[in-house]
Amino acid sequence: MSREQSQLVLEIRYQPNAKVLDHRGQWAESVATQMSLPHWLIVDNRLDVFDEEQTTRCFVGFRNVGYVTANPPTNNFFADQCIKFIRFVMALEGFQSPLLVGRIGVRSRALKPFDGTMEELVGRYKTRYYGVKPEAERALNGELVDIGGALNLKDKHGNFNTHGGPMPLEQAETFFPNGKDIPQVGLYFDIDYWVRPAKLMTVDEITKTIRQFSNESITKSTQVADLITGELPHVEEAWIAGPEAQRPARPNA
Repeated sequence: MSREQSQLVLEIRYQPNAKVLDHRGQWAESVATQMSLPHWLIVDNRLDVFDEEQTTRCFVGFRNVGYVTANPPTNNFFADQCIKFIRFVMALEGFQSPLLVGRIGVRSRALKPFDGTMEELVGRYKTRYYGVKPEAERALNGELVDIGGALNLKDKHGNFNTHGGPMPLEQAETFFPNGKDIPQVGLYFDIDYWVRPAKLMTVDEITKTIRQFSNESITKSTQVADLITGELPHVEEAWIAGPEAQRPARPNA
């Protein structure tokens, strides 16, 4: 039975800190114990800590720090683990706190199974989300067989870039190489939340941003998937159009 695939990534970039190079060995064992990840590796300017399957990894470098996990068991797991990790690292002797942050980014990649054909999913994506008009297909003198695209947006929390589209198994296997029970047809959605503060930030400010970005990424990804793959009772398919289209007045319920 196929199941949803996901990967979430946190990266924080900061003013280079040469002290990281002096403490890598000591920190590696401490971080591994704190995060319950048994393996660690020191390479060049950073240390990596990871699990046996290498599906979960965190790293500390002299200019960035990050956490990566695949298929977390709950919606809160990723943010909780990131916050646990960041609080521990920023309390290490030799690490900077408050931190001069150049960028905070949270990226969520998800593939939701679709119980239908690739052609059906392309049609739904076209009419419900991306808004490709028949006139555009006629102008290109072709039949639409696949679709996908990027949108760059912002909200009160920060900037976010999205990319997505229908995805067959062969392509999904390259995006999720360690995935199990990957669906034959799925809806891929990638959302990258980011902000460039360029200022000193406390651990509380940083972890609040991580929580907001994580929650918003999961919420938006779920809403888009529900819009495209779910049922839309009492709503005509033609009423769902792209952002450039003029929507007619919605009929009274």
